[in-house]
Formats: sequence, structure tokens, C-alpha cells
Amino acid sequence: MTDGTLSESDERQGGGGRLSLERVGEGALLTVVTLFFAYMLKDSMGWPSDAALLPRMALGVGLPFLLYRWFTLLRARPESTPAGEEPNGQVMDLGFRLSDDHRENTRRFIHVTGLIVMLIVGIWLVGVEISVPLGVFVYLYFFANFSLIKSAVVSLGLLAMVFGLYDEVINAPWPEPVVWRLFG
Repeated sequence: MTDGTLSESDERQGGGGRLSLERVGEGALLTVVTLFFAYMLKDSMGWPSDAALLPRMALGVGLPFLLYRWFTLLRARPESTPAGEEPNGQVMDLGFRLSDDHRENTRRFIHVTGLIVMLIVGIWLVGVEISVPLGVFVYLYFFANFSLIKSAVVSLGLLAMVFGLYDEVINAPWPEPVVWRLFG
């Protein structure tokens, strides 16, 4: 609009200095992750040093990324959408844009949710050391459209790192998966 007022579309998107729903959602997600990091640190303080090593390493690796993401979120300026145009928001951390096609958005949501559920169930059934590299392979091959060879190389590299670092260097104990208890 020419008189300096916000259009209805601008107000929905968060133009004119307001926060968009996407930024509020990302802020909520980052708050949950920050609280989880604080909990991991506080809870691991009373543990023996060998048991506390894994959460503290996760904090050491993840904290710089978390702080950087907070910094970029807080420094970003709200974007306004020109009058008459619908906002085209980006879904957090998934690398694709929302489209006008509700079925496509639903399909993407189901794929991502399915991958997360697969990881959680897989970790419970067969353990972290198998489920995480397999989950990375599924993501790279089916969602990121990597070739079969590239997906396998990255996943096998992760598997080697997991076993090499955690089993050999740190000697971290693995929780016993359900399948191992049933057949072991």
C-alpha cells in the first residue's frame, strides 16, 4: 500500500517489524534445544567421568551451532511480503519451501516424520550404532537424492566413525537394544 500501512498479507507474514510464524516457531525450537543442552550439562555433572563424556562431547560439538543459529535468528530482520502476494515460508532445517500444493506439503511432512520415527524405533530395536548410519543413508538417498554410492560411502564413513571413536577411543558403553536381548 502506498500510505505506509500494512496489507493483510504483510500482517499475516510478520512484515513491518513483526515476527513471522516461522521465526517464532524456530525460536521455540531453539529454546527447547537450549533447555535440553542445559539439562544434559547439569545432569551429567554427577556422573562418573567416563559416562559423562558422551553428553559433554555432544554439547561441545552442538553448542557452537546452537549459538550461531541463535545469533542468526536474533539478527535477522523480518521480511515483508508485497501487497497481494502470499508468503512462501521455508520449513525449518528441512531445506525446502512450502508450496501452494497441500498434498505436496503433507507428503513432505509424512516423509520427515517417518524418518524421525524410523530413527527412534530403530535406536530402540537395534541400537544407535546401526540406526543412525542407516537413517543417514535413507535421508541422503531418498530425500537428498544422493547416488547410491555416495549415500553408502557417507553412511559407512559415519559407521566407521561411530565404532572407531566411541568403541575404540572413548570406550563408551552402548545401551543394549531390544533385539540383542531377545536373541542374545
